[in-house]
Amino acid sequence: MRTTILLLLMTIIGSNFGFADEKSRTDHAIAVVVQKHRFTVMMSEDSIARQFSLDKLFELTTLNNRDAFNALGIIFLKGKGVPKDSLKAFEMFKSAADLGLKDAMCNLAKMYREGKGGIDRNYLESFRYYQIAAELGHHLAIYGLARCYFNGHGVKRDIHQAYLLYERAYDYNIIAAKYRVGTCLYRGKGVSQNKEMGLRLVNEVYKDGFTQAKKFYINNNLPIPSAH
Repeated sequence: MRTTILLLLMTIIGSNFGFADEKSRTDHAIAVVVQKHRFTVMMSEDSIARQFSLDKLFELTTLNNRDAFNALGIIFLKGKGVPKDSLKAFEMFKSAADLGLKDAMCNLAKMYREGKGGIDRNYLESFRYYQIAAELGHHLAIYGLARCYFNGHGVKRDIHQAYLLYERAYDYNIIAAKYRVGTCLYRGKGVSQNKEMGLRLVNEVYKDGFTQAKKFYINNNLPIPSAH
């Protein structure tokens, strides 16, 4: 069975897609297959197709494929195509994270931070996984790490460090990070106060559909701008 899976994956690889080596091409091909099966499990109305894709994902985990572990984690966490099972999702994310997948580290960090679905809240572990993923360049992990520093979760509170990380995440066009940069500038938290620039950024994210910004206007007795 494993040989069959590998042969199918190598067939999908086709052209080199501009990758530097064979391993990169193979990894890309596997990731494409995994995403296809995840989409089928979560979105297909065909129960036979869903089960087929679910079985294939589990088969790929026997090859220690980290993308398959992470995909199954998402499937069980969302409960789409399968009964919702946060503990199973946690196990899958943990396996993928142990294999070095940044996305899984970020997912695991979020589960530790929220402490839901039978998972004990653990800010220290949340911070650790966000930090590792951020060091590997994961954009959302950088934002998650900023939140840890801002709130003092798993690490000594450091508003300035939080601001610097929010800026880094903003550079990757994470809208929530742009909002946090704006609020920090407006209030002078972790950075020299600049109300004009801060308000401009908050206005921009609100007009882009970031409705959480509405609380900012209310809390600061500011008029709520038109969303369009």
